[in-house]
Amino acid sequence: MNTYFYVDAFNLYFGCCRGAPFKWLDLATLMAVVGDVINFLISGKGLIIIGAIIFVIVYVISGLVFKLIELIAKIFASAPVSVIIGLAAIAVGVIVIFNPVLLGLVAWP
Repeated sequence: MNTYFYVDAFNLYFGCCRGAPFKWLDLATLMAVVGDVINFLISGKGLIIIGAIIFVIVYVISGLVFKLIELIAKIFASAPVSVIIGLAAIAVGVIVIFNPVLLGLVAWP
C-alpha cells in the first residue's frame, strides 16, 4: 500500500527547525518510517494490537465507572436531600456545558 505525505515547509521550518541546531531534515527517511508505522497499524497485527489497547482502556474505564456508581449509591443512601439536589444541579450544569441541545437550549443569535 502506498502512503502519500504532504509537507508544508513553512510550518515545518517555523514549527520545529527554526532555532534548532539541525537545519536539515531527511524527509524521505522520516516519511518512510512514518509510512511503515501507519502501514503496520492498519495491517492485521496492528489492528489486533489497537483492539487490545482499546479493550484494556474500556475495561479500566468501566471499572472506574462502577466504582463511581457505588460511591454515588453510598452518598444517596447516607446524604440529606440537599446534597442530592446539589448533585443533580451539578449534573444539569455538566449537561449544559457539554450538550446543551439535550436540554433544548439553543445558541444565542
